[in-house]
Amino acid sequence: MSKTFKLAGFAAASIVAATATAHAGAFALREQSAEALGSAFAGVAAGNGGLSSMFWNPATLSKTSGMQFTIVGSGVIPYANMTDSTGAKSGDIGLDAVVPAGYMSYQFNDKIWLGLGLNVPFGLGTMAPNDWSTAGRYYNRTSQLQATNLNPTIAYKVTDDLSVGLGIQVQRTSVRMNNATISSVPSLVPSYTSELRGFDPLSLGFTAGATYKVLKGTEVGFGYRSKMTPGLNGDAYSFVVASGAMASDTPIRSKIALPDVFSFGVRHDLTSDITLLAGAEFTRWSVWRQFPVLSKATNGLATTLIFNYHDAWMVSGGGEYKWNPNWTFRAGTAFEKSPVQNDNRSARIPDGDRIWATLGATYKLDERMSIDASYAHLFVRNGTITQTTYAGLGASFSADVKAHTDIISIGLNYKLGAEPKKVATKALITK
Repeated sequence: MSKTFKLAGFAAASIVAATATAHAGAFALREQSAEALGSAFAGVAAGNGGLSSMFWNPATLSKTSGMQFTIVGSGVIPYANMTDSTGAKSGDIGLDAVVPAGYMSYQFNDKIWLGLGLNVPFGLGTMAPNDWSTAGRYYNRTSQLQATNLNPTIAYKVTDDLSVGLGIQVQRTSVRMNNATISSVPSLVPSYTSELRGFDPLSLGFTAGATYKVLKGTEVGFGYRSKMTPGLNGDAYSFVVASGAMASDTPIRSKIALPDVFSFGVRHDLTSDITLLAGAEFTRWSVWRQFPVLSKATNGLATTLIFNYHDAWMVSGGGEYKWNPNWTFRAGTAFEKSPVQNDNRSARIPDGDRIWATLGATYKLDERMSIDASYAHLFVRNGTITQTTYAGLGASFSADVKAHTDIISIGLNYKLGAEPKKVATKALITK
């Protein structure tokens, strides 16, 4: 194999490595709130998620008081099985994972709130057996991505009805993947394993939002998370299958565009115990189209991959019922349109449209502490894969995909300190 062909293969790996198992459309992660998961994230932009709502809308901080903390852990159990045109099955390629999230807020006075969030907004991965499919192994063996995001925020209560918020995103992104490399035609016996590792220690973005009480008992919220553009620097390796020795090491660099997200939510208190919830989310996945990869040695373009992702959206509805002062129960459902369809589905991201079905509850231990617990099942629509990148080398790949996902999420909420002082105002003196 020529050095040029290997570099092109590595470039392909560097892009596709960023496409891991899907749980919120493509490789985004929505598991940021145990409370909001219970109602399928309906109304989360309007504050139906407690402190963790700040991930979608920083203005929801104004709904908290004193100093508060929330810690969330979500167990994501994906399942995806591919059956190729020869009948070979991949088995479950989804990698189980725990997705952590943490939040804190401080009410400075009755007008200003400060907050801090720590999240993993993109991640997870897939892993297929080394030789599960003659052609499939050249399109995927292992793909992993993780993006850790720090999000300091501030919220301001303009009036009793209107609050606004703004935040900064500081993100760390890492990628690792490997796949077989075609060594000869027509035998299609791999002599090399290619591995890509890329890393960006710092990329920046922002969040913004607002909440508004349109009438008594009804509140709406709008939130925005900006596009992120990590620049990956790393190496593409090639290892000899027989000996495991390194055959080549090619330094590369590239830049990806992670999508921006628009969120809308509404809460309506039907009674003092029953709240109705609705939400909508639009993700601009169409920014994920062309991804150039450059060789550091020559600064030349190795290849440009075209993904042609579609913009995606989700609509959800749900409700919560306050059974007594200690227990609150939730349920919800949602339909999510994936950016991945039959025309752009790959062996690394066997994604599809999905329906969410969720249940959840909150138990209040005392005036300071409460626990959230939720469960979700995602019914993912079956799809097909057709990939022809290596068709000229006799390795066209087609497969049928079946997938679903289960999510279990636990959250702990704690409130500390007394109510803050009010903003001092000048008295009106009259004679």
